[in-house]
Amino acid sequence: MAKRKYQNRGNNRGGGTAAKSKHTGAKVIAGLAILLAVAYVITSLALGMVWNPLKWVKGGDVTGGQEEPNKTEIVAVSSDGKKLLTNNSYAMPQAMAFVQKQSTYSKSKEFTVTATLSNEYINGVFDWAVSFVNPSSAWATGKVADYYVQATPTTDGSATATIKYISSFNEPINVTATLRGTDKSDSCQIDCLKDLEMVSVWSDSNDFGDRLEGGCELESTTGTIFAQYRVQDVHIYFDFSDDVQKYLKFEINPIYNYHFKDELVSEIMGVEEQSDNRLQLSYFSESKLTYSAFIENFDAFDDAHKEAVYYAWYHAAKETGYMMIYLNLSLYVNGVDTGLVVNHEERHRVSGVLYGKDVQPNVTLNQNVIF
Repeated sequence: MAKRKYQNRGNNRGGGTAAKSKHTGAKVIAGLAILLAVAYVITSLALGMVWNPLKWVKGGDVTGGQEEPNKTEIVAVSSDGKKLLTNNSYAMPQAMAFVQKQSTYSKSKEFTVTATLSNEYINGVFDWAVSFVNPSSAWATGKVADYYVQATPTTDGSATATIKYISSFNEPINVTATLRGTDKSDSCQIDCLKDLEMVSVWSDSNDFGDRLEGGCELESTTGTIFAQYRVQDVHIYFDFSDDVQKYLKFEINPIYNYHFKDELVSEIMGVEEQSDNRLQLSYFSESKLTYSAFIENFDAFDDAHKEAVYYAWYHAAKETGYMMIYLNLSLYVNGVDTGLVVNHEERHRVSGVLYGKDVQPNVTLNQNVIF
């Protein structure tokens, strides 16, 4: 922003003397400004601050608030549970799995691997190649492995090659390093994590007193291996408290979100059904669904107030009693958290039949009314 210019609108009757006085005063002010700036810098350094052209930041953070490139993106996970990160170098593992869906090539989806010899003193020359593990499989027939994965040596014959993840695939691919001029080689099998999308989620807890358990269904179109799925978050949204309240003569304090991950026997989802492109998972808990999960201080109510809640919930649920069940899962490969998640939510009903259906208070006409 340009500095504002201020004009002296008064009459300058002092001629050169006044101008000199002004010039001297300006020097004094400038000197004071410099001293103040120096003092501010010294104080800031004492407080552990460093100067950045963009802003003042704490010592050690010299990015000026700019976001650094992602240096830790997981491209693949090795068979022994090591993360293979973007633009890093590794000894070639026995096997690995790409963990993200890929449709177009990007340098963010590559890293380098190095082949080694049993005799560490030989400087070997290598040839690198990729091929389908089963080139005659229904999916691989007529396809070229290089269109999905490439192994490009750093220089001709190099022991180090860049592994490039070009596109998702449905047949495992071998990357092979061969000692040139010999029949000695070794291969690393590369798999591709199935890009499963959660298409449905449900809870088997349809009434109070039911155990907290349920599951989900996932579908995919590409990939060769399944991840292990762990519960990151699971909860039920309570969204018809007004309908419950209208049946009550006292105020309740609803709890709108009931999280119950801690109640699960294991955060690892169990596999119920599995096919090439479909997975059905389940979670299980020894705990039961209770009214106290949705109504604050419910356990402290006396029997009459509890009975009123049973009645109100049952009748509200019959009318509009839909809730939402939400499930959020983390994806693990070879014990490594890939950072990927899948989630879904669906409408769900908690009926209140067990406790509320038989609550039928007697109707009594007021016999004490005098007409």
